[in-house]
Amino acid sequence: MDKLAIISRYNEDVSWVQQLNCDYKIYNKGNIIHELPCEALPNVGRESQTFLHFIVSNYYKIQDSTLYCFLQGRPFDHLITVDDINNATDEGFKSFGNRHFQEPLTASVNNFFPGGIPVIEFCDLLFKRNVFVEQGRISFLLGGQFAVSGARIKKRCIKFYRFVASHLNTPNPLEGHIMERIWGLIFDDTLEDRFTAYD
Repeated sequence: MDKLAIISRYNEDVSWVQQLNCDYKIYNKGNIIHELPCEALPNVGRESQTFLHFIVSNYYKIQDSTLYCFLQGRPFDHLITVDDINNATDEGFKSFGNRHFQEPLTASVNNFFPGGIPVIEFCDLLFKRNVFVEQGRISFLLGGQFAVSGARIKKRCIKFYRFVASHLNTPNPLEGHIMERIWGLIFDDTLEDRFTAYD
């Protein structure tokens, strides 16, 4: 199985990528680094914009049989190890990390978002049914880092990913925090979106 790690860096030390047992691509949104090859991106949209940039830019080159690992510049902050990445296998979709969160559908999330985060409303724009409403809660792994097969990525059309990416063009968009909570839905191949069926 081929594997590719996509890393969204700001100013983190990413020398750890040399311990990976796979190819990697670093997108750099911070200070220039000369030690490792990377591609510069504007510092907008948090890591979600980086991940979507990769998907949209490479959509027609994404290989069904390749496993793509989407990571932050310092994934270890969320209890992820290099071994977790190196041992990742094709499960279709798998979140990395061990910090499981559950949030109410509507209410204050934390001090940063006293009015809550409009996860439900954003999901209504994307999907034909809202899994979080059915569950009665928002459940996710903290960090928004994951492995997903190329085949699972291609279950949705490029227009879907372009639409989501269009909401991540400011330095710290609210949608960036929403994405951390919904990557599992993005790559749930049983959940029909509002774009792919009409493409």
